[in-house]
Amino acid sequence: FYGTAPSAGGFGRYGTVYRVANGIVTNLVSFDGTNGARPAAGLIRSSDGNYYGTTQYGGASYRSLLGSPLTLPGTIFRISESGTLTNLLSFNRTNGASPAAPLLWGLDGFLYGTTVGGGASGSGTIFRVTTNGALSTLFTFDGTNGANPYGGLLQAADGKFYGTTAHGGVNDFGTVYQLTTNGIFTMLASFNGTNGAYPYAGLVRGYDGKLYGTTQSGGLGFDGSNNSGYGTVF
Repeated sequence: FYGTAPSAGGFGRYGTVYRVANGIVTNLVSFDGTNGARPAAGLIRSSDGNYYGTTQYGGASYRSLLGSPLTLPGTIFRISESGTLTNLLSFNRTNGASPAAPLLWGLDGFLYGTTVGGGASGSGTIFRVTTNGALSTLFTFDGTNGANPYGGLLQAADGKFYGTTAHGGVNDFGTVYQLTTNGIFTMLASFNGTNGAYPYAGLVRGYDGKLYGTTQSGGLGFDGSNNSGYGTVF
């Protein structure tokens, strides 16, 4: 098994990638700021035998004498089973900031993901990246169409991507959206509190072909104020 930890490890305790075999944990890499910091999401395995992931903070321009890596907006990395880490991309806020969800291996062979912040309005992005680190920003959120996608993407049988934003939309309680591989965006739903608020997780596809998800707040107990309500499943 391969996984990430968002803190501890060597250097400034900025997180690790580890392997577990027969109950024995091996630390493959400790992030040091320049190669990333605080990996919030897990890894995905590619057909090339490598694993791909993201860190919320850090990046190539970090220098230990210049302050905390938490001021830098994150990375995309590749790591081999033996622990050789390659920094494929350092975000610069213009192209996104602080990816918090796992990457998705698309049907077309590209990697897809979301960033919580960055982009033209600072509200987050959806991106495509090659295994060599060539990034294309497919969509930039602006608040009205959603903001802060903490959850990852799901690619349905129709080839389109589906996801959620934790904030933004008509009522600023979050949204559900659809995106084509060409970047055509459709906001499918905007939460209003009574039907849920703040979906921080992504979606899953049921055997019935429908999409399912959760909201952190809203629903029963919602009184119109922020963070009221006990959450919903939709």
